[in-house]
Amino acid sequence: MENIFNSEYVTVIRKKGDEYYSEQIATKKMLPGSSMSNKAVKANVISRLRKDSSVIFVLEAKGGLCEETAEHHGFVLTLTLKDGKQAVGRLLVTYNGNQAYDMTFLDDPEEDEVSYCRSAPEKSVQAAIRVLCSIDAEDFSFVDDACPGFVAREPEEEVESMTEIEVLLVENHYQVERLYTIDFASRPCLFVHENEVLMLAENHFYGHFFIEMKRIFQGARTEIVANAVKEATKNSWVDGFQHKDGSWAFRTQFSDDVYKSNFTSLLDEAIANLRAVVEKVEEHEGVGEEVFSIDTEQRSLFIYEVIDASIALSKLHI
Repeated sequence: MENIFNSEYVTVIRKKGDEYYSEQIATKKMLPGSSMSNKAVKANVISRLRKDSSVIFVLEAKGGLCEETAEHHGFVLTLTLKDGKQAVGRLLVTYNGNQAYDMTFLDDPEEDEVSYCRSAPEKSVQAAIRVLCSIDAEDFSFVDDACPGFVAREPEEEVESMTEIEVLLVENHYQVERLYTIDFASRPCLFVHENEVLMLAENHFYGHFFIEMKRIFQGARTEIVANAVKEATKNSWVDGFQHKDGSWAFRTQFSDDVYKSNFTSLLDEAIANLRAVVEKVEEHEGVGEEVFSIDTEQRSLFIYEVIDASIALSKLHI
């Protein structure tokens, strides 16, 4: 890891998929022809990072000191990092205002030269990542036994079937329709979210849940839509592709294991990612938004897609 106090970069801790990573993002001016000042570039980059839902910490250093706080599932993590000859890093974790974990890290020049993490700030960042991962895994062994008011919850049962998914959608007051399939293929759910008919389904053979959104892009040339989709899905968690019937599908998987407690947040995150990509495609010259509501067509297209995939699966000889 590079120096956290490098003025040309800012270190962030962000979530990618099921894991947490530290990453350095450039805050320096990279386009000489830009009229923006170095100070404005840095301020804008940090502002965008603080709004990024995948970013947990933005470790902005000022005058050799960095103190940042983040809340995660009821725990409050505070990282305090000091630069200098005697660099110090501290991770404090509280729960309901009570200390759950407190560790101070010092530079250790005697450590093995091949060690990937020898500075106090780096050790603190790695400790924060471990705690975030532990919280997600419902492993609360890091919590001090003397922390008042903390009672570790029993681990939740993971949601593993479309029947459970249907129950969760109904409990959250969505209109829901299960689609029929041939033989033992998983039966997807259609549901309505803000004038949009979407499909929540399960990948065949390895069981991950995904959400899919449909568009027709009436009047737009196929090659123009294809280029727009390619651009919009680049570096995205969303896949975009065209079906046999000519419709366009936008599909994304849930970013984490599904439990009753996190279902609505995962659902909202997935739909937001889909909408963001679709809006980019619609903004592309030569594409545009659907002129008329296609909710009826969306339902029919999903039904066709499910029947087509179901028939194909039924013909496999395993």
